[in-house]
Amino acid sequence: PDGQGQIAALWQALRAVASAPPGAAYEAQYQALATALILGIAQAGAGRERLPDAEPSGPEASDQAARLAVRFVHDNLNRPLPLAEIAAQTHLSARHLSRLLTRFTGKSPAHYITHARMDRARGLLLRSSTPIKEIAATVGYPDVHHFTRAFTAHFGTPPGEMRRHPEQSPVPNIQKPGDLV
Repeated sequence: PDGQGQIAALWQALRAVASAPPGAAYEAQYQALATALILGIAQAGAGRERLPDAEPSGPEASDQAARLAVRFVHDNLNRPLPLAEIAAQTHLSARHLSRLLTRFTGKSPAHYITHARMDRARGLLLRSSTPIKEIAATVGYPDVHHFTRAFTAHFGTPPGEMRRHPEQSPVPNIQKPGDLV
């Protein structure tokens, strides 16, 4: 950035001195102009926090961090997901990540993780013959009884019943933009 044109002026002066006939006077002037140009470029660059192709900042960076967190959640549904671990993956504080995820997904992090687990479990129930106990473990519930209670609370029907009568299962929620990554 050269809002006042100082770098451009230094560059033009340097080019003019470089095209002049060689001599001791011109060499000292050339070195002084080259030094001033390099310092001007360095100062202009130091005023910028990021290069154009570097990571985005502001709302774009927030959405990117939230997408990264959502992807991490979906990739690790089979195990406990403490908010501190997700925050460490995104290089944010747990509090800041909580605010970002809530804004991005419309749900608190704990609610979003539960929702993602239940959606994955419902998909596995309806599209496979995998035993319910294995599905429970796949979505982070080592205890099938705890999974059954959580599933029933979420969908209003137990997993076995949903599998036996898929036509009566609740209509899947249309995913919001934050749900797809």
